[in-house]
Amino acid sequence: MFTDSDGVIFNEEQTTLIEYPKEKTESIYSIPSGVTEIGKHAFYGCDKLKIIIMPYGVTLIGKYAFSACDNLIAITTPDCVTHIGKHSFLRHDRYAFAALPESVVRIDREAFSRCNQFIGITIPRYVTSIGEDVFYSCESLKHIFVHEDNEVYSDVDGVLFSKDKATLMKIPRNSPIERYHVPDNVNSIDINAFQGCKNLTHVCLPENYVLTRALVLDEDDMAEVSKLRAIFGEINLGEEGLGRMAIGSIFQGCDSLESVHIPYGVTRIGPIAFLDCKNLIRVFIPDSVTEIGTNAFYGCARLANVYIPGSVAKLGAGAFRDCRSLVDITIPDSVVSIEPEVFDNCRFLTIHCNENSVAHIYAEENGIKIGFDA
Repeated sequence: MFTDSDGVIFNEEQTTLIEYPKEKTESIYSIPSGVTEIGKHAFYGCDKLKIIIMPYGVTLIGKYAFSACDNLIAITTPDCVTHIGKHSFLRHDRYAFAALPESVVRIDREAFSRCNQFIGITIPRYVTSIGEDVFYSCESLKHIFVHEDNEVYSDVDGVLFSKDKATLMKIPRNSPIERYHVPDNVNSIDINAFQGCKNLTHVCLPENYVLTRALVLDEDDMAEVSKLRAIFGEINLGEEGLGRMAIGSIFQGCDSLESVHIPYGVTRIGPIAFLDCKNLIRVFIPDSVTEIGTNAFYGCARLANVYIPGSVAKLGAGAFRDCRSLVDITIPDSVVSIEPEVFDNCRFLTIHCNENSVAHIYAEENGIKIGFDA
């Protein structure tokens, strides 16, 4: 059962605000006292609202609750909210938090995604759970600070870490950092940690580095533009399974990326890893890589020469598709699987390989020029 108050829909007990009509023309709305939950999509797309006043007693802000409220400039958030749901404040170009309530315990995935006015934010003392990509595509965000008494998270110079500083979680998109040396005690880098860092030109991984979480993004995540030009560093693998590393789409669409040195220990270059890195000229692939994934280098228009090491067994579909400057690639006998369209629109390409190898057969079947190794 539902109840209606001036067109606003609540549950029967009026403890959950279910829907605020998009057609309403008021610019300010005070949520009635007694409401404890803001339901999912409750204010979604209410672009006439500028100010929303929440009463004390609200503990849950549901997913997408205030998303796409394009003209919203302020929400009074009481110090009793404990849970901020997925995409709650997605796509806010005018709204910026002064501070999160001290009562917050949980912040779900992409809660503040595309909030472009965020400059700095402080994670409160009692937060114990931060979802993936909470600050995804926050164009102006320079610093993420953490309350010094928080028992789960910490920060160093505005960069978000786990409390023990063993996991690097996020460098803000507009951080002033240009050259970043990952601290020596870091053994895990979170998903999207470096994505879209506008000012970052160089990243150095520490020696004796063991990666415990793969740098992989969902394929539907949007491509970003970054000044990141090179990534260097050695990775020494620990016990089997612990050190397995995949380069995911963390560099997707990095238009300024020119040179990549993939460190030893990487075993897989994942799908769309370097998609549309249009100025990528040089890439070093170590002999720990066993697979180059689907569309990994698709659209790297300036990439001219690639050497595939003897550890690689598989080239995924479209891996080098539309690499228009690619003239030479060396494919060893270790490659036993070459999927369709790997070299589509590579019109000047010569494949260097051994006679009767999988690469030789593939080149003949697809009309690609062959250069046999001596």
